[in-house]
Amino acid sequence: MKKKIAVLLSLAALFTLQASEDNLVRNPEFKATGKNWLISGTPTFKDAIATVPLTNARKNDPKTLTATIAQNIPAITPGKYEFTACYRGEFRNLYIVFRGYTKDRKSVNIIAKWLSKKDFVKAGDKPGWNKFYYVGVVPANVVRASIHIEPWGSKGGQIEVTGIEVAEAE
Repeated sequence: MKKKIAVLLSLAALFTLQASEDNLVRNPEFKATGKNWLISGTPTFKDAIATVPLTNARKNDPKTLTATIAQNIPAITPGKYEFTACYRGEFRNLYIVFRGYTKDRKSVNIIAKWLSKKDFVKAGDKPGWNKFYYVGVVPANVVRASIHIEPWGSKGGQIEVTGIEVAEAE
């Protein structure tokens, strides 16, 4: 019985390690205090969660504030990819983008979604959190990529985000 438990624990650890190795997002747990990330405002990092206040005023609507959470992916190969994250906070809309770039620096939106509160999906495995999960195809001419998560809200709003992942879809 102890051998079976040890084998199961080893397999679970192996699959967890494999999943994190497949993630193209660097420093997804924010262990290096935001290293590899472009994050607006004065974010805080704790327990693999980035908390980012909405501080960027929109030019045409100064009452609407946003935040930016972005990262470049220096190299990517063509294929099908999933872009996922868990989030919560005080904001009314969420704009997410997974964008590719060609050798001649042209951009290609692989996934671009504008989510309103009615579109937020509860994360079944994380009570109190929402989750997005989208699959997109990286075209053959794309050589690098970036991800962007941008909440829209009002003064005093913030977003908490965790579990950001870009990985090949099966």
